[in-house]
Amino acid sequence: MGDMLTPEEVDKRYPGGKVEWYEDAHPCHKVKISKSFYLGAYQVTVSEFRQFVNTTSYQTTAEMDGISRGFDKDSTWKDIAGLSWMSPGIAQTNQHPVVHISWNDAQAFVDWMNKTHLPKETWATGYRYALPTEAQWEYACRAGTTTPFNRGCIFEW
Repeated sequence: MGDMLTPEEVDKRYPGGKVEWYEDAHPCHKVKISKSFYLGAYQVTVSEFRQFVNTTSYQTTAEMDGISRGFDKDSTWKDIAGLSWMSPGIAQTNQHPVVHISWNDAQAFVDWMNKTHLPKETWATGYRYALPTEAQWEYACRAGTTTPFNRGCIFEW
C-alpha cells in the first residue's frame, strides 16, 4: 500500500497538486488482505440512492449541514452552500453515480442494503454488503500497478 515515490517526487511529476496531499501515502508498506472479498463493478446510482432515501427518510450529511465540498467557478475546491446529492451543481440523470454523500451516508446505504437485499439466512454466513477498507480499495484499484495514480480509480462519464 502507498506510494514508492516521495511526496515531493509525486508533486514534481504531477504538477498542480500540493505536497501535503501525497503525504498520507507514505511510507509504502505491505498489507495482507486475509479474507477474500467482492467489490461492486458499478457505482451506486442516483436512482438507487433515491430509493434508499425515499424508503427510509434518510437525510444526508450535506443536507443537514447545508454544504458540501465542490469546485467553485474558479475551479477552487471548497465548501459550497446548497450542494447535495439532489443538487450536485452538475447535470445528472438517475443513471449517474450519486455524489455529495459522506462516508456516514454510504454506510447508512450499506446498512439498508443488508436489511433489505440480503435474505436473513445469508447473515449467518458472514456475507454482507460493506464499504471496502482502504487496503481493499487500493488493491482493487491498482490492479497490480505500482504507479502513484491508477487511471482505473478515476471515474468519468
